Amino acid sequence: MRIMLLLICTLVFAGSFLLTFTIEKVAKARGVVSKPSYRRKKDECTPLLGGLGVFVASAAGMVSVGSELGELLLLAFLPMLVVGVLDDVIELGGRWKLGAQLVSAGLWLTLLPKEGMIFTELLSNNWIGQIVAVLFVVGTTNAYNFLDGMDGLASTLGIIGWLGLATVFPGSELCLIMAAAQVGFLLRNWNPAKVYLGEVGGAFIGFTLGAMAIVTPSQAVGPSYFVALLFLFSLPFSDVVAAMFRRILSGKSIFFADREHIHHRLLKLQFGVTQALGIISIISIGGALTFALAAQIEVANQRWLLFALSGLLLSSLFWGIFLSERLFSKRIMTMSKSLLSKHFSGHLVPGEGYQTDRALLIDLMPYYREVQINGVLAVDGFIEEIAAVVKPLPNLLGVSFLGSYSLVVHFSGESKWTIGAKKSVTKEFYALLQRFNCLKSDKLNPEGLWFFDRSELDKVLSRLVSSDRKHPLKSA
Repeated sequence: MRIMLLLICTLVFAGSFLLTFTIEKVAKARGVVSKPSYRRKKDECTPLLGGLGVFVASAAGMVSVGSELGELLLLAFLPMLVVGVLDDVIELGGRWKLGAQLVSAGLWLTLLPKEGMIFTELLSNNWIGQIVAVLFVVGTTNAYNFLDGMDGLASTLGIIGWLGLATVFPGSELCLIMAAAQVGFLLRNWNPAKVYLGEVGGAFIGFTLGAMAIVTPSQAVGPSYFVALLFLFSLPFSDVVAAMFRRILSGKSIFFADREHIHHRLLKLQFGVTQALGIISIISIGGALTFALAAQIEVANQRWLLFALSGLLLSSLFWGIFLSERLFSKRIMTMSKSLLSKHFSGHLVPGEGYQTDRALLIDLMPYYREVQINGVLAVDGFIEEIAAVVKPLPNLLGVSFLGSYSLVVHFSGESKWTIGAKKSVTKEFYALLQRFNCLKSDKLNPEGLWFFDRSELDKVLSRLVSSDRKHPLKSA
């Protein structure tokens, strides 16, 4: 039996690799590729739909071993499969994806025997148990989908998750088949990636892991098992919760894409893609080991002691990464004022008493955190190129600083910005941001760039000055 399972897993691995390679060529030929976006780390367009190969290879493996649970899992995923493929091809909105996730999670609970679902056993109320189960599955789906922003990351975490679950479901071939399919894909997704999972692939990994995690394991179910699950998914859950709070507090949609996930922060700390993936994998393996050990410990007090020690260690690692990146960003930002003074020397206007007909406000803070990936010299070069764009602008009166990382460009002559002048400045600024790979928006105007006419200038600048008392508008 073990030899047969090993053979099937080998075939699933090979099939996933070949299918991924084939889909990669077809997607590229058909133009199903990653669109130009401020979040992309590379300029070239990479084929999508790689997750479709993982799905087909996994399905073939489950049918081969006659896994009834696996077949039900694939059936429940079908709504998300359809929406995921459509999103990769024509880019659907976030509501479509969330709707498909809710339908698939509900379908899974309908197909799964109620006595086989841990939340109905942990909670006395069956309806509450089902609601919690749906939220858990949808949360896991989005957690892994949000992490699909670096070569090899989502697949690697998926493999770790499936191997962790295999320790609790030792008789389930499903876990090993899913892991084998993702290893086959990972060979084409390793840095530099030749193909991406796409929406369908990231959703498949997160949904199947979350759906299988709520199935009652062979061990006795208790509150400690749910805590153990939180450790198994500790990194994806922590990242998605941080992203949701970050976006809600900034007044943005929870589906708003940004570059503040844990892998982005490691890159900003000067780690390479492979190094960042290694660090994240170590943290994830720590969570998976906690999950596996908890299932083997029979004494409840010992399990809670394990949770306490592991929680302290993992939370220290998380906070260490976040605080280190913040401190690194702060160090670069403190150098900004001197760098601005250096590159705009000879073009500074007095802090008071000048006449300005219109102005351009450039806030550099959103971009420093992107440019710093390449170190202080890159920040210096970035400001130098900003100066190269600003200095030749017609009717330039001069530049003054607003705080340590924003500048106001003053112009004489016409009191209103013409459409042509705005387009010209915007085009040059976008080109600069693309050269430094630090775009923050795909909108008509890049983030941090504002045009002010004479009629609104005094009011706007006075408000900005009053809101920045430590760094009033003044020359260096």
